[in-house]
Amino acid sequence: MQQLRCIPKRIGFAVIAVLIVVAGAHAGDIALFDGKSVAAVVYEQTDGVPIAKAAALLAHDLTSLTGHKPLVASGMADIKGSAVVIGLANSPAIAAILRANKIDTTAIEGKWETYGRAVVPAPWDPNKKALLIFGSDVRGTI
Repeated sequence: MQQLRCIPKRIGFAVIAVLIVVAGAHAGDIALFDGKSVAAVVYEQTDGVPIAKAAALLAHDLTSLTGHKPLVASGMADIKGSAVVIGLANSPAIAAILRANKIDTTAIEGKWETYGRAVVPAPWDPNKKALLIFGSDVRGTI
């Protein structure tokens, strides 16, 4: 069994927690970097430029922390392993993932700058995991 350990790292003004795989993980855990490969960053293209920018910045941070550049994609077609998926809760692709995993978003509906997150089986490969970050609006998402 494996467990994730958070290691805080400072990059500029931000402190980022890097997840490293160690013994004893739980079903809801995801490794963003396993020592060899880094998770991809996927964003919902229809959600606009700020979401795309947030995905690019996250990819930059992951590269700085791991030395490995993640794939950044505006869709899930080319994703193979684990990934961080970013988008509005009501965008088509994100809403489909939420429904498929029976994730209730009523806690963020109609609110400003509110987000949710969940580790789910990856839609492109159920043997992989995805960290889904979804927001009530653009500012909540990013």
